[in-house]
Amino acid sequence: MRIIGLDAARSLAIVLAMSSHVFADVGLYAHMSEPLTRVAGFAFQIATPTFILLFGTMLEVVYRPRWTTRQARHGVAMRLLSRAFQCWVLYALTILTLALTDDGYSVPYSTATILFMGNSPYTEILKFYAIVLAIAPILLWIRAQTGLLPLAVAALACHAAWPLLSGLPDVQNDLGAPTPVASLVQFLTGFGDLPLAGPSVLHGLTLVIAGQCLGRYLTGRSAAGSTDPLADPGFGRRVRALLVGGAGVALIGGLFLSVDVIDGLADGSLRRDSNPLYFATGILSATLMTLFFVWMIDIRKVGSIGAWS
Repeated sequence: MRIIGLDAARSLAIVLAMSSHVFADVGLYAHMSEPLTRVAGFAFQIATPTFILLFGTMLEVVYRPRWTTRQARHGVAMRLLSRAFQCWVLYALTILTLALTDDGYSVPYSTATILFMGNSPYTEILKFYAIVLAIAPILLWIRAQTGLLPLAVAALACHAAWPLLSGLPDVQNDLGAPTPVASLVQFLTGFGDLPLAGPSVLHGLTLVIAGQCLGRYLTGRSAAGSTDPLADPGFGRRVRALLVGGAGVALIGGLFLSVDVIDGLADGSLRRDSNPLYFATGILSATLMTLFFVWMIDIRKVGSIGAWS
């Protein structure tokens, strides 16, 4: 049985992400007050971490139980690689369409962009998923061999090293690398001075791992031996405990956030800098939004499951 709350949270995240594109292109921010603009910007900024984190949750809830025999692992890996190729094809078709209709997309730039060496706003998530879906079988293999702890430690270490990594020489301005190379490096690592439309692969993987940890917490023991995690009597207790604890952390943490930090979260500047605060806020917000939907739909049974589906 699917956990419908996960699907509902992902749907809302997609709506928020698309809304942010509409607001930016239509210029709706010019007609909104500053507080409302800040709230809307903050809501839009947590959309991307949410559906990346939920991708990791689905790896744990849906794919890991299938990662058993060698034949089953091969089937799961091929399915994920097929999805990765589909995302890349859609990304390439989008860039091709822009090359035919937008004067800003020359043939050399479009070719470099299709090869992940350019930046195209609103389509970067397809490029990101093309890479992360291809890496997902490796995450599942590590998960099966060592558990989640080494992955979680690696994810935390990545953000703990932010002061050091952000201070490294820029590959373009300091080392003289050409723009396509610098763009590829920034897409993979998140560090550099070029515009970056979304999280890098390195930092995005930390969101995926956080999602895996969330999925493990939600399903508990049931993920290994049951096809229905909702049948676990501890499922509701785990959801409520994490929901209450996360809300408490959010309330306490919000008291210590300055206006500059809130503005940085709302306007995307902390995301572009790969600042750990952006990812910490994204993980917490995504977790709370997901748990609320799971609690409301799968535990409290508000409305019919069929209608939500």
